[in-house]
Amino acid sequence: MRSLPAILFLLIFLVVSDVWGQSRALRRSILWQPVHLNDLADGLTISKRERLRVKDIRVGSTSIKNLFLEVDANEVSSTGYYFGNDENVIIKLKDTRSLEELRSMLLARNQTSFIFVDLEDSKRDLLRSLYESNRSFLPEVEFLSTIKIPIFDPCVRVTKVIFRGIDSIVKREVKREGQTEVVLSLDSIFEMLIRENLGPFMADLGPSDDQSKSCTTFNLLKWLRNEDVHGFEFQEYRINNDLQAILAAITDSLASMRGWKLHHFRIEVVGYTDQTPVEAISLLGDRTGVGSLEKSHTPLSVYLDGCLGDHLRGRTPRFVEFYATEGELVRSPLKSNCELGAVRAYVATAFMTERLQKQDVEFKYATGGVSSIDAPNKNDGKNDGLKRRIDVRITVMAADEVVSEDE
Repeated sequence: MRSLPAILFLLIFLVVSDVWGQSRALRRSILWQPVHLNDLADGLTISKRERLRVKDIRVGSTSIKNLFLEVDANEVSSTGYYFGNDENVIIKLKDTRSLEELRSMLLARNQTSFIFVDLEDSKRDLLRSLYESNRSFLPEVEFLSTIKIPIFDPCVRVTKVIFRGIDSIVKREVKREGQTEVVLSLDSIFEMLIRENLGPFMADLGPSDDQSKSCTTFNLLKWLRNEDVHGFEFQEYRINNDLQAILAAITDSLASMRGWKLHHFRIEVVGYTDQTPVEAISLLGDRTGVGSLEKSHTPLSVYLDGCLGDHLRGRTPRFVEFYATEGELVRSPLKSNCELGAVRAYVATAFMTERLQKQDVEFKYATGGVSSIDAPNKNDGKNDGLKRRIDVRITVMAADEVVSEDE
């Protein structure tokens, strides 16, 4: 019993010491300014109480601690624990893949992006038990704390502007009053997107944001500005992530529209190539980047019309119904740019049919052979990405207009 006053005195001393030190730490934690996402790749220093260990790092309720290098690996010293010592720890992403995975998670969130660092004192000892038994008349001591860090990333912001802009433009143009037919193309969507959304936004980005312009979003921005095209690699027909993202944004916008019975939709896709001669490219579903085609064990049923060798026979592409078996069957291996263009158009169309399979849409595709557009690398097909592209044309007609055509 003699030791009880001493224990209580020590307990009160430690609590008061800890509360004073803790208040300093908490004051620092709430002063976080927005942190650049790239800072997490370089390592971000956080000041905290030594006894409070990093329990979790999360976005919302989703743990992302596995994306970071181990934190608080060392044991807490007794003096550090009981006398309220402060320490600095570094939270750092493991690698570039972790950075891109985190960026994707932040992009999926509509609200302002935050990283939460959860701190916890999990030690259970005699002083902790005495404190919890007498906490009603002792100063408050936190055993749990959370640091909230705002994350700024131009890549995420620009990507949100791009895809929200595409969604609003597509819906606005389709629903524009006083028109019985609306025609949208990738080029027209991109032009409106730059003029109405991206232009003003990019003007507001300061020089400090230049360090992020190496991310994939800014490569996509080059495409929108017609500075580069990220649709197909050299001699390939797989649709890559940039093209998938754009087509997904357009089809998702169409799929979310109401009043489908009031309209008839027709989507036409044309595939183009550079001027390099085709040398026996195998036609395989697992080389498309489209889920349904990759899972299919049957040969791709691709057809073409109005194109011979590398060039169109006429002035404009001749379209083939997506589900029809008309025209000339493209066989493996591909031996001409007419065939490669047809396969590129078919693959892109297949990707869109997957996302609009529950809607009444007429799909057509065609080959454009070697693209006729001017490009900076006219004599170097391998580096002439501007020609390896697709054109997408969306025609929206009032349902009564379709009926009158059939009649």
